[in-house]
Amino acid sequence: MEYITLQEVTAHVSQIMHKAAQGAEIIVTENDKPLAKISSIVKEPFEYGSAKGEIFMSDDFDEIPEDFKEYI
Repeated sequence: MEYITLQEVTAHVSQIMHKAAQGAEIIVTENDKPLAKISSIVKEPFEYGSAKGEIFMSDDFDEIPEDFKEYI
């Protein structure tokens, strides 16, 4: 994690955004106190099949629960 001042951000905003896009987390400070965090919103591409065995569906998932039947 990198700490930079608000003044540095205003002077080098483009460079800082490119760093964040590459995965860096940047804490912006003002008067030596944390003010904000800049990080990428771009996620790593997922790999098909990477959740295999992690997700399951119960046999009765499409059944109406007993305590809900009165609302139908």
